[in-house]
Amino acid sequence: MNDGAAPRVLVAGGAGFLGSHSGKRLRREFPESVITVLDREEGQSTDIHVDLTDDRATVDALRNSAEYDWVLNFAALSFVPSSFTEPRRYLTNNVLATQNLLDALSTGGFRGKLLHFSSCEVYGDATRPSTRAPLVPKSPYAASKAAQELVLHAHHIASGGAYAATIMRLYNIYGPGQQHNRLLPSVLHAAATGESIALSGDGEQTRTFLHVDDLMDLLVSVVTADASRIAEELRIYNVAGPDVLSVNDVVTLARRDAAIPTVTVPSTPAALRVSVGDPTNVKDDFRWSPSRTVADFIRKSISNVVQSEEVGIDRASGNLWSRSGRVGEAPR
Repeated sequence: MNDGAAPRVLVAGGAGFLGSHSGKRLRREFPESVITVLDREEGQSTDIHVDLTDDRATVDALRNSAEYDWVLNFAALSFVPSSFTEPRRYLTNNVLATQNLLDALSTGGFRGKLLHFSSCEVYGDATRPSTRAPLVPKSPYAASKAAQELVLHAHHIASGGAYAATIMRLYNIYGPGQQHNRLLPSVLHAAATGESIALSGDGEQTRTFLHVDDLMDLLVSVVTADASRIAEELRIYNVAGPDVLSVNDVVTLARRDAAIPTVTVPSTPAALRVSVGDPTNVKDDFRWSPSRTVADFIRKSISNVVQSEEVGIDRASGNLWSRSGRVGEAPR
């Protein structure tokens, strides 16, 4: 481990939505640090190109893990609908890959702090659950995220607490660079193109939303926190934002500035009716105050769409873009 002020950080899954934001923010906050991005996707920002489902390649890629102060694990498939049609793929890429990552870190001598990003989906339908609440996953994706956590628990115990570990269960993160098939990008795409957005059931499914920049503020607070706050025992936090909105609420907000055509499709038994989080513990422990709102994000994004001459979906990244480069622009 590095004893200096500048942390050495490995970002696993660093080419994805949250991972790419993390690498960019950490480099800006800690310009003297070494931020290493690991991903199976080759790209300009990827430093270690490896598929975590390949155990031998992962061990080889992380043979120098002892040098990292922090490991941030974002690596996972994360689209609920596709997990029903490809459940084995989710088990392999989320659960097995996590086991391989942890084994490789141990083999490489990692003794730092591991921050694992999980999902509110592990609770099933729940309103402000405690982190001690039962896990009731309703989709293969949610089950794979719960299994990731259990794998981490077991590995941490078996290691004798060789590293510190924290799990953050995230509630509906949105912002620039998010995949186009999520709610907020779909609404913005409808505003830009006039294409209909499909609403499941009555649209009253309720969620807590958190802007990705607020999550990055928390990440910086965690990395810079006093060491006593990152205990040797594994800790779990619910990470949620200030907005509690239904799908209909989100569409209504967008309709203040644009026409949003909708069509209704049948809901499924596995769809969460309510997923509302209470971030009190994480706010208290890390002096974190999320403040960005969905209403502001929609208003500013639609304004940028109106000002641009052309808008569409980037087929390579799946992100919404405009000629002005300001709508859903992927972080670089």
